[in-house]
Amino acid sequence: MNLFKRKVGEKTIWYISYRDKNGNRQQKSTKTSKKAEALLELKKLEIEEVAKSKVLLKDFTFNFFEYETSFWIKKQLAKNKNISKDTALFKERILKKHILPAFGDLEIRSIKTFEIDKWLLNKDCANQTKNHILYTFSQVLKEAEYQEIIETNPCKKIDKYVDDHKTKPPLNKDTLEKLFPIERNNFKSVWPDFNWGVMFALMTSSGMRSGEARALQWKHVLWDMGAVLIEQGFSNSETLKSTKAGYGRGTYIPDRTITLLSDLREMTAYKESEHYIFCSAGGTPFNRKWVYDQFKRGVVRAGLEVDASPHSLRHTYNVMMRNLLAQKNLPESILRNQIGHKSERMTQNYDNAEIIEKMHRNELVKPVLNDFWG
Repeated sequence: MNLFKRKVGEKTIWYISYRDKNGNRQQKSTKTSKKAEALLELKKLEIEEVAKSKVLLKDFTFNFFEYETSFWIKKQLAKNKNISKDTALFKERILKKHILPAFGDLEIRSIKTFEIDKWLLNKDCANQTKNHILYTFSQVLKEAEYQEIIETNPCKKIDKYVDDHKTKPPLNKDTLEKLFPIERNNFKSVWPDFNWGVMFALMTSSGMRSGEARALQWKHVLWDMGAVLIEQGFSNSETLKSTKAGYGRGTYIPDRTITLLSDLREMTAYKESEHYIFCSAGGTPFNRKWVYDQFKRGVVRAGLEVDASPHSLRHTYNVMMRNLLAQKNLPESILRNQIGHKSERMTQNYDNAEIIEKMHRNELVKPVLNDFWG
């Protein structure tokens, strides 16, 4: 870097001449005619350029998706771009699990398009996951471009991957019998913590989501109707909110599932109407972090080798109930009301007093449900 003078109108102004990271000659005005002040501007620019070249990705992304403190999120919200806490948490997990282990110790200016694309191409995960990673990485590097740390976001030139998402196959009758044995001692062998076994059995026989099941309180069980009210659910950030569909619903469940719930209430210390049904010591509702692990342990104890997750239970319910309703010539709209899908299309890829009234229209499903467990 060096200084030179240039005539600007009637004044002589000092300018700085320097080369950017690509070797191109650049010129910047110091906006002063005094050499001492121009030298200070020169020193300041030298420090800025060095700092730019040494920004590590892990430092730049510190608290990047932290909802309460992130400058980036604050900027998105100020410009009417909807970023929920759950979305921010999801992106933070992608950043920490995938991006930072591979690129965190690198200077941002050194990260190249080819390196990102090659890394994603060789990464052992579904294309849908690769697209989530790519989009999150692009948002980070776009912000680096905005802050003039880099000239161009290297993710811009990378095409998204073909979506190869495949729904896990539903569990069959034999698998369900092994996972949820009718004989109580065998049931407890698979689910030594009875609480977890009942929760997964309820999810299987109601199509309930994990967050909805964990948010159930005893007041939501309609014993005389053989049903449960689903009015709330825990989000990914463990915030209690309305259901994913945006409205409450009532769902009939098989007699066997009602019996399991009744037995659980007899056993638990937390049986008041406001207590959570599925809770750990102290009455704290189950955390989503435990759900997958507990389900997999049950699968292993049942001696099964199946590619399944807790969400497979909802898919299983959807498929089995469609078949049972078809055998009885009953409308599929009953299933949509039971499972909380707004449209026929969603059901194929897998409707308070107002809720109770809707449930009465669904009473035809009750005899069908008791065929669910076989």
